[in-house]
Amino acid sequence: MIRHRRLSGERSWQRSAWNLIVARIAIVMTHPVQYNAPWLKLLSAQDDVCVHVFYTWHAGDTLVRDPGFGKSIQWDIPLLDGYEWELLPPARPVERRTFWNMDSPELISRISAWQPDAVLVCGWNFASHFRVMRWFHGRIPVLFRGDSTLLDDCPGIRSFARSMLLRYVYRHIDFAIAVGSCNREYFRKNGLGESQLVTAPHAIDNQRFAGTDDQFDREAELLRREMGFGDHDVVILFAGKFERKKDPLGLVRVFQMAASERTSLRLLLVGDGVLEPELRRVIGTDERIRILPFQNQQRMPVVYRVGDIVCLPSRFNETWGLCLNEAMACGRAVMATDRVGAARDLLVEGRTGFRCPELGSDGAVDVFRSLPERRILLDEMGVQSQRFIQDWSFDGIVNAVVSAVRLSPSVFRATTDGRPT
Repeated sequence: MIRHRRLSGERSWQRSAWNLIVARIAIVMTHPVQYNAPWLKLLSAQDDVCVHVFYTWHAGDTLVRDPGFGKSIQWDIPLLDGYEWELLPPARPVERRTFWNMDSPELISRISAWQPDAVLVCGWNFASHFRVMRWFHGRIPVLFRGDSTLLDDCPGIRSFARSMLLRYVYRHIDFAIAVGSCNREYFRKNGLGESQLVTAPHAIDNQRFAGTDDQFDREAELLRREMGFGDHDVVILFAGKFERKKDPLGLVRVFQMAASERTSLRLLLVGDGVLEPELRRVIGTDERIRILPFQNQQRMPVVYRVGDIVCLPSRFNETWGLCLNEAMACGRAVMATDRVGAARDLLVEGRTGFRCPELGSDGAVDVFRSLPERRILLDEMGVQSQRFIQDWSFDGIVNAVVSAVRLSPSVFRATTDGRPT
């Protein structure tokens, strides 16, 4: 069923008094995420769509334990404002998600009762999400958003079997919204045609991280001094979970080798996680390295500015790495390994940052050792990074979702006489 909505006032005049057909988009997600809430709000504000989000795990209104950080977290920015939503959790409480226990018995009936014109499913590897894809495919357009890559794909029987499974899964969608180049390659390998792919940038709130005045810079200078960093020190910053995939231990070891010859090098690790005891043991009394515990979203624009370059040294598949977006929005140069999905799209060598060689190699030590001599270049790259990341915005995500729906003409049509074509 196609819904009509007539614009009024000045905006109606600007649209030549056309009747606007409204597409109702149901969005299926497990829980509110700080990176999704802003674009959901922005999408809901569009004149030609009506959005309703169905959460299938929790609504983010209580402390939730994050295994990666090793602690319970509640984000300090609004996650549920500006859009319609409802919670349809599994029949039994779930602490650690699996395919089978993430099964919301009322999900399909509630979506059907809302009468959507299209459904966007975020992540297929939960029973109820996959069931939604199967049920609605062929009835209404099914859109899909995920950020998987082929970065850890090794040719062989397991890779072939997984690709066959994924080809079956993705036969149940009409369009995939790819977050970047690596994600787009993943969808193409697993059976989706080019006409089924719409690119949307993996994005953060660039404006919030950039700030509107120099308040963040002033607070960062105070924090630098509290950490014991001098004006001429070059601070490498890591922000994330202390887990083996992100390899903060490897970062510490490479830093220590490089810093043995460069007395102005410093390292700041920001986060929590299972590796913290081992990190503290390896760091010992090394005064060049500091650890800050997990910092919530409101504080992160200040924390990133403490660093001169932000490093994500992941050694396993990091599907994206949104800390790079955040650092760039704060005007910081970035550095990442080739295991980071964002590296191909965001890292322009010598312009926005540097590629970080494998941490166990001499090349990694050389890159870190060279940073003090590149201090002026780091500042210039920070400026370029902040400009570059403006194209990776929530507007791009909203445009991609709307574009994918527009590709289904039976869903999204406008006429001048108020009658569907």
